[in-house]
Amino acid sequence: MKQLSFALFCLLMLCLLCSPLSVSAEPASEFTYLDDAAQSALFEEIQETVDLAVQEKALETHLIESDDLYTGVCLLLCQADSEQKHISVTGTMYRASQSMDRLTEDEFSSVQWIDATAVCLLENTDGSWNVMDVIFETDPYSEDTDLSAAPLPMQPYYSELYHYSIMIPDLLADSMIVTETGVQSTLPDGSATLFIQGERLNNRALSDFVQLISVMGPDAQVTAYPEENTVHAILQAEDHIYEWYVEISGDVAVFCQMSWSSSMDEILHPLCDAMFDSILFEQDAIG
Repeated sequence: MKQLSFALFCLLMLCLLCSPLSVSAEPASEFTYLDDAAQSALFEEIQETVDLAVQEKALETHLIESDDLYTGVCLLLCQADSEQKHISVTGTMYRASQSMDRLTEDEFSSVQWIDATAVCLLENTDGSWNVMDVIFETDPYSEDTDLSAAPLPMQPYYSELYHYSIMIPDLLADSMIVTETGVQSTLPDGSATLFIQGERLNNRALSDFVQLISVMGPDAQVTAYPEENTVHAILQAEDHIYEWYVEISGDVAVFCQMSWSSSMDEILHPLCDAMFDSILFEQDAIG
């Protein structure tokens, strides 16, 4: 499903490219999301190219004022055309002493997150990816925002107690309650909820979390991945969809649950999966 690398730590959004002959933020039905394996491989291939283009554009537009720090993008989700010649990737921007995958433990804790989403449009020419355009979204929401057409940024959460990080959809940020162990949020209309909790294992095993999820959602499809120390489950009940995810590293487990109205599935399902994939334990990040 995923490997512990920088491509893991970063993974979101609705980023859309119109056609090979034009650049547009409008959604295009011929573009589809890549699966986890293909996305991770692609992110590793294009990461440096995207970072360089984003830093250059950020300086040009005065989103940042100097290049004294490394400006990079925590890539979250990717859409591609059927031939994978044109792609659109979206991620949250950060500044640090160097790229995220090279940070030491002390440097990792001092990463500066930029309140902006970068949408990068790329084209593959003769086997090389070239950045066609970079779009920054710093204030994506208003009362009239069409969520199906807007890039949806994520923001990082870091647990000081359990030393893990996860990217949270901004859509749920306004109503989010943050603690030292995790976060929880419910949209005002109840159409989506989020619960994330870090906790000590206390001699529990992956099978205990399988049992817990099976009790919470008796009809859920629960799958354990022992080689990756993860559990994933999904349940569609009436007009709501529920997903659970557990990841274990060392003696710490991160338990996640997210639910949303079926009418929001096109928007929130990829966001939920990207959020789960973005979990990173500090010891894994620094090697």
